[in-house]
Amino acid sequence: MNFTRACNNWKQGRTPVEKISDIIGLLVAFFGVVTSLRMNLADRSFWVDEAMLAFSFSKRGLTNLIGEAFEMNQSAPVVYLYVCKIISLIFGNTELVLRSVSFVAFILVLMLTTMVAKDLLHIRMYMLPAAMVANINLFLIQANNFKQYMFETATVLAVLYLYYQLIGSADRNDSKKISRNDILFGLILVVSIWCANPAAFLAGGIMTWEFFNGVLKKDRYHILRPVFWGISVAVSFVTYYFVWLKAIASGNQMQVYWEGQAFPLIPTSMQDIKDAWALCYDIFIEFREGRILFMGLLMAGIIVGCFFIKNRYVQIISLTVLVSLVASWIHMFPIANRLWLFSYPLIVLLSFLAVDNTAGVEKPRQLTGLLIMLTAVCCCNGILVYRNPMNSYMAGEELNIPLEYVRENIRPDEQVYVYTGSISGVKYKIGYDTEWIGQDYSNESGRLGNIIWSEGMSSQEDHLNADLEAIIKAGKCYILASHTTEERFMPLIDALQERGQLDVVMSEYATPLYYFTAEGIAE
Repeated sequence: MNFTRACNNWKQGRTPVEKISDIIGLLVAFFGVVTSLRMNLADRSFWVDEAMLAFSFSKRGLTNLIGEAFEMNQSAPVVYLYVCKIISLIFGNTELVLRSVSFVAFILVLMLTTMVAKDLLHIRMYMLPAAMVANINLFLIQANNFKQYMFETATVLAVLYLYYQLIGSADRNDSKKISRNDILFGLILVVSIWCANPAAFLAGGIMTWEFFNGVLKKDRYHILRPVFWGISVAVSFVTYYFVWLKAIASGNQMQVYWEGQAFPLIPTSMQDIKDAWALCYDIFIEFREGRILFMGLLMAGIIVGCFFIKNRYVQIISLTVLVSLVASWIHMFPIANRLWLFSYPLIVLLSFLAVDNTAGVEKPRQLTGLLIMLTAVCCCNGILVYRNPMNSYMAGEELNIPLEYVRENIRPDEQVYVYTGSISGVKYKIGYDTEWIGQDYSNESGRLGNIIWSEGMSSQEDHLNADLEAIIKAGKCYILASHTTEERFMPLIDALQERGQLDVVMSEYATPLYYFTAEGIAE
C-alpha cells in the first residue's frame, strides 16, 4: 500500500522531464552498483596501500587493534578498523570481505547523495547527482578497496543529513534552549571524528555557520549551541589525536609528503598560485573531459546557493571545503584525490544545483538542464571502463597470480626472493608466522624456510649487495617483485643478469615473476 501510494505521489508530483531524469539516474546508479560488485568479485590482489594496511590489521585482535600505531606508515579511522575487524572475524579475513565495507559504503553514498539533493538542496532532478557519482572512475575503484575513503565519504554525508533531520528541521520551532536534538547531534559529531577524518571539517563548517548565524540574529541560544558542540568536538578530536593519530601524523615521512601537497590558501608568490591551480586540477581531473565544466558549475553553485537562494546547506558545504583547505594549508591534510574523496559528492551536488536552479520548472528549460546534467554524467566513463571487471586489475600490483604459480610449482631445492614492495602482500596471503611458500620442505632441504626476504630497496647499494648475495647463494630462486617501480628494482635485475641466467616466468598485468639460476648450477 505504501509503495503504491509512493508511486502515485511520484506520478502526480513530478514533471515529465523530472520523471525521465529519475529513471535515467536510477538506472545509471544501479549499473554503477552492479559494476562495483563485479569488480569486487574479480579476485584482485591487494594494491600496495591495502596490503600495508592489512599487515598490522591482520596481526591484531579486537583487544589490541589500536594499542600501537600501525606499521608501514598506515592508519585509518578507529571505527572503520573495528567494523572491518568484526566483519573479518565473522566472515573470514579475505580481500573480498575486507573490501566489502567500502562496497556497502558506496551504496550508502549513492543513497545519501540523493537524499541530500532532494531534501537539503531541493534539486528537482535529484537522482542525477547519484548517477554522476556512480560513474566517476575513482569512486568505482575506491568502492572496492580495503581503505577508509569511501567509509569516510558516507560518514560525512550521513552527518550532514542528520544535521538536517535533527537541527535544520527543528529550528523552525524557534526553540530557545538546548534541546535533546542538540545534545544528540553533539554526540553524533563526537563519534563522527572517530569514523572519518574529514568529519572534523564538516563539524567546523556547521559550527561556523551556526555561530555566525546566531551573531547575525543576536540570538544567545544560536551562539551557545555551536560553542557547546565545539567544546565536545575539541575534546573528542584531542583524545583521538593522542590515542591514534599522533604517531602517524607526526612521522617524518608523512610530513615530507604533506609538504608537497599542502594547499597555499593565501598565496604569496606566483609559484603559490601555480601550485594552487595544480592541486585543484588534481582533484578535478577525476571528472575527465568535464573537469573545466565542473570547475565552472561549482563556482556557479556556490554563488547561487550562498547568495541568491541563500540555502543553509550550500553555505555549510562551502564552509566545510574552506575548513578543509585551511587544514591543508597548515600541513594537516594533503591534497590527494583519494583523501578528498568526500568532496566529490559535494562538488557534484553544488554543480547540479546550479543547473537545476537555472532550469526551473518550465519544460524547455528543464530539458536543457537535463541535457547539461547528462552531458556531465557522460564526461566520466567509470561504468563503461569497468564493465569488464578485468580492467580493474592494476599494473604491477597483481601479486596473487605469480604467488599462486610459485606455491604450486616450487621444488625442494628452490627458494623465493620477495622484494620489499611484495613483503606485506606475501605475508597477508601465506600468514605472518611462516617462512614457507608452498609445501614445507624442511625435512628434504634441511632449511627453516624457502623465502629470502628483501633487506630493502635495491636502488640502495647496501641493500642491493645483501639481497644479491642471498639470491646467488640460493642457486635456484624465484624472484617476486610486485608493488614497486622499475627504477627501484632494475639495479637488482641488472646485477643478477651478470651473475647467472635470469628468465621471465610470467608478467601478468605487468607484475613480473623471474627465475634465477646462478652460474655453475645445473637446471
